[in-house]
Amino acid sequence: SDYFIWSLEKSKKESIAKLQKLWIFENNKKTSIWFPTFKLAIITWKDSEWYRDFQTIIDESWYNIKCSVFSSLVHWEKAWAEVLKVLKEIDTSKYNLIAIMRWGWWSEGMNWTNDFELNKYVCNIDIPVMSAVWHTIDRNILDLVACYDCKTPSEAATILIDIYRWYDTDIERYATFINKNIIWYLKEYEIVLSHLEDSIKIGIRSRFKAYKLQLDSISKWINLSIWLTFKQI
Repeated sequence: SDYFIWSLEKSKKESIAKLQKLWIFENNKKTSIWFPTFKLAIITWKDSEWYRDFQTIIDESWYNIKCSVFSSLVHWEKAWAEVLKVLKEIDTSKYNLIAIMRWGWWSEGMNWTNDFELNKYVCNIDIPVMSAVWHTIDRNILDLVACYDCKTPSEAATILIDIYRWYDTDIERYATFINKNIIWYLKEYEIVLSHLEDSIKIGIRSRFKAYKLQLDSISKWINLSIWLTFKQI
């Protein structure tokens, strides 16, 4: 048993080293979950209680988070192949995040999360991956390469709600900033328009005065011309 555990740990370290050598180990951590509405692809065992807990927390938050479930084995050795197959079937352009969920059972059934091919694919996914496969002390490779690392599906739901709340707060902050600027600009425009109004009034009075002087001058010239004409006649 000691040799088996040692060989698993050795294989895990070798896989990590290979991913680092390919310069992809941190790739998924560089992705980010974009603007709401959140659309999540959930890979988990169908009708699992842990998913119901996750969905209940999401529903009670009142945030608009839409979940699509992709059923797969999430325990024992064959799980890595099924999870990888499902990952390849997910159209990442339709989702904000992929979550892989599992909770309970024994840690012996979690070795699939250290599979090299599975984690290599996760590293290259262009949207965030969330690992929620239940761990307490030891962290598997999936936890290390995924953008978000959670202990349980319930914690995953809480993290997603917190991210949504951050967007919500940020939008409110921007809305307040925009409204304050609108009020400030309106006041500025009122001042500018009042100055323009005064300038227009002064300009109109000046024009009328100039036109009146011109008309008076023309009137005098016409009167003089008429007088001279009459005198000549």
